[in-house]
Amino acid sequence: MSSIPIDKISLISRINLDELEKGIVSEKLEQVVEYVEMLNKFHDKSIQQSECNSKQNVFRGDDIKIASNYEKEIIIKNAPLSMENLFVVPLLVKRIG
Repeated sequence: MSSIPIDKISLISRINLDELEKGIVSEKLEQVVEYVEMLNKFHDKSIQQSECNSKQNVFRGDDIKIASNYEKEIIIKNAPLSMENLFVVPLLVKRIG
């Protein structure tokens, strides 16, 4: 008997499985669990965890640039639709009620 609760997993994930598919999925998940258990045997606490992401922020800072009136006019002229120096975009979500 499998220790993996396939019925619960299929219910939670909203996947309908017939008995044959449950057997196949159960086998595959058992293999995954066995592999992870095998990897856990080789866990060595003397090896330090890599700190490649904890040193510093690698993203650049935000450079704020204030556009001149001339640049704003060019930007608005290139917009498909504008009104009062603003872009007009199509409505994506309808209001209900």
